[in-house]
Amino acid sequence: MKWTHKLFFALLGRCVLNAYIIFKENNPTIKVTTCYHFNILAVEGMMGNHRPPKSVRKRRSDTELNPTGAQIINPPAIDVQPVSSTCTLEKLPVGKKRDCPNNHSKRTRTAYQCPTCDKGLCPKCFMPHHRAHKLL
Repeated sequence: MKWTHKLFFALLGRCVLNAYIIFKENNPTIKVTTCYHFNILAVEGMMGNHRPPKSVRKRRSDTELNPTGAQIINPPAIDVQPVSSTCTLEKLPVGKKRDCPNNHSKRTRTAYQCPTCDKGLCPKCFMPHHRAHKLL
């Protein structure tokens, strides 16, 4: 434990002990048998009606989302005409994304690529990119 923590808790313990002694001297009618009992009462008094925070939910796994094991239907594939016999738009594996090099107002990550050109291209940019680079 760091020395600062040790010092803090040592001073806190002395403060609580002093509070217990002063409380006993000023309130002889109230029965507080031990310093430990006084500590418990002090902590409960400070806690008040405080509720502990709700537990954080964990992410659900795929089996929890789909307990029946039924196949999840993927969205329909985007139909893009191949520009040439070698250039096609291919979907990347799940979780993989690439930057679209065309001029977007901000960075655009896409799950599609042209394997021949080795460029990540969103479906809207596939044809214009190949026309601009005369890959027809």
